[in-house]
Parts: sequence; C-alpha cells; structure tokens
Amino acid sequence: MNEIVGVITIRDTMNAIIRDQRYTIKDLENYILGGGYGTDANQQ
Repeated sequence: MNEIVGVITIRDTMNAIIRDQRYTIKDLENYILGGGYGTDANQQ
C-alpha cells in the first residue's frame, strides 16, 4: 500500500498557480472594462 502512484513537481504546482492567476487577472480586467464577470470580452 506504500506505493508512489504519481509525482507532482514544484514546477507543476507553480505553473498551475500562474495559470489560475492569469485567468483571474483577465477575468477582473474584463469586469472592470464592462464585459461582465466570467465572460471573455473578445466574444462580445
């Protein structure tokens, strides 16, 4: 039962955090510019 089934590197973790932060920043910029929350301003 003590088997390694996967490895998560610090790089994987940091890439996920950075990706999420970029999405949040874009989402907030769209909201500030009047595009609404959770939408892509380019689709309007």
